[in-house]
This record gives sequence, structure tokens and C-alpha cells, in this order.
Amino acid sequence: MEQGRWPATLKRAGFDPHQTSVWLIEGFLPYLSESDVLALLDRVTALSAPGSCLGLTAINREMLTSPMMRFWLKSMKEAGVPCLSAMNEPEALLAKHGWAATVVQFGEESANFGRWPHPVMARSVPNTPRGWLVTAIKGSSGEKLGRQIS
Repeated sequence: MEQGRWPATLKRAGFDPHQTSVWLIEGFLPYLSESDVLALLDRVTALSAPGSCLGLTAINREMLTSPMMRFWLKSMKEAGVPCLSAMNEPEALLAKHGWAATVVQFGEESANFGRWPHPVMARSVPNTPRGWLVTAIKGSSGEKLGRQIS
């Protein structure tokens, strides 16, 4: 399916953008360019009635620049799936699109699931690679205030 056609395909299949919906964008945002991430959020926002829910995963910029991540980044690039984008403040980005977000780091108590072996650094600690689990609710206005990944 061509990139720009999926909203029309959804509508033809019976999707009603005036009804609340649930969106899951999990596991692939880092592999999209920043402009593609913003375009995807634009489309999801345009298709979402107030009260709709969004779940997504993302990484911060330090995941793309930290020496600790070099092996992983090189492996992903060699496999043909380089990491292209990240966001340091998912709440701010989603707020610009009309969503109220809650963000949890991988490994925090509500996002551990008994599988996170590393200490979790507070968000106030700089230069730390982080992964985000994000949930959001679309507000009543749904207006976009900007188009820049934070």
C-alpha cells in the first residue's frame, strides 16, 4: 500500500474518524525519518476523534549517539534497518498534535514486567539512552501547535 493511501483505505473499509479509536504504533518509529514520523502523527491525529487512545514506543536521541549503543546501531544498519529518528520529550511532541500523553521509561516499575535487568536512571540524568512506552488520549480540540520532534 502506498504511504499516503492508507487513511483512504481505512475509510473505505468502514473506519469512521468521528468515532473514538485506538492506535498502536509499536516498534518502528526509530526506523522512520523524522518527517515520516511527523506525517504519521498528522494522519493519526486527523483520523482520531476526541477521546481516542494512542500507544507507541520510541527512543531518545541518546540511543542514537551513545557509545554504549554503537554495536546495536551498527548491527541494525548492517541489517538494512538503520535508526533514523528519536524523541527526547514524547509528551511535548504529542501535545503539539492535540494528545495528552503519559510516558514511562523501559524498566520503570510500571514498565518492567520482570524482564529489565538494568538500573533505571531518572529522566533528569543527562546523556542516558532511554526507551519510552507512551499512552495518550486525544483532547477535544485536537489542534496541532507544531511539527517538530522534541
